Amino acid sequence: NKSSKIVFYHYFHMEPKENYPCVSLEMRSDDRCPFCYFPAGTDHALFMHLQTTHFEGFTFEGLKDENQNLHIGVRPLPPLPPKLPTIQDFTYLHTPKPLPPIPMVIRPLHRTLTLDPAVRKKKAQLLESQQVPIEVITPYLPPNGVTPCRQYYHSKTNLPMLEGDWEVDSDDESDDVWYHRMGDELMEDFDDVSAKEKILIKLWNKFIKSHTTTSDRSIPSKCKTFIASHLQQLVTDDLRQNLLLHLYNLWDSGLISSNCILSCMELYDDGVEGKNEEEDRDNEGKSSCSQTKTPKRKNIPLSIAPSSLHSSGSKRIKRG
Repeated sequence: NKSSKIVFYHYFHMEPKENYPCVSLEMRSDDRCPFCYFPAGTDHALFMHLQTTHFEGFTFEGLKDENQNLHIGVRPLPPLPPKLPTIQDFTYLHTPKPLPPIPMVIRPLHRTLTLDPAVRKKKAQLLESQQVPIEVITPYLPPNGVTPCRQYYHSKTNLPMLEGDWEVDSDDESDDVWYHRMGDELMEDFDDVSAKEKILIKLWNKFIKSHTTTSDRSIPSKCKTFIASHLQQLVTDDLRQNLLLHLYNLWDSGLISSNCILSCMELYDDGVEGKNEEEDRDNEGKSSCSQTKTPKRKNIPLSIAPSSLHSSGSKRIKRG
């Protein structure tokens, strides 16, 4: 077991001034101990020397990469309380045990599959010639049709899928039915909220609930998407006035602007008008004789909106 080409020492310590963890890297091309310059000769001898000679103040962790370079992590031990000196006669017996082999680093699958096939094949042949464990060579082998060939992400959380996550269907990893049911039950406990307000809030909570972060700047576009996707139910339950009040609350919290309220209500009214015209055309096509057209729904003006809402320099509503 000859010494590696390069030995990397990773010194983990706390920054003295700011007191945050940091690491210092030392690279040596010889097999000497960095503390006492003892010539070890081999990787195992060097690792054994560090563990048996300099164990009082440090802990050592060894790892090899694909190029057989040795990486040693050096961590300081926490200070121990002082002990009183004692005089005791003892006999130290040591049974020699073989030092376990230094483990090798296993590259993530998405890191190796992006390499050129020729490079992966050459690397796999090199590792096989060094008689390394099969789990180290596996990421460099050609995909078997089941293992993904690139980095995939979870469909709801957008987090990268790890090696063990590939066996589970991402679409079935979370069930939000119980969460929405619990929210609906809690909403029914409020006595000072009208029935229409409860319907609107339930729709909004189910829509805005997401497994990813929703930023404040995306709330205006979320409002328009909500109206476009729930227009049928909003019109059926006659929730225009409650929708307008909900937009006022968002405006009062500084999440949307007055122009956003106007554009959202225009989107709602245009959708209702287009739906009424479509119903009128359907009724005209079914009837062979002239008939009275269904009167269109008159849009309720923004009469309850404060006057400052329509001005450019709008002020917040002061609530009592």
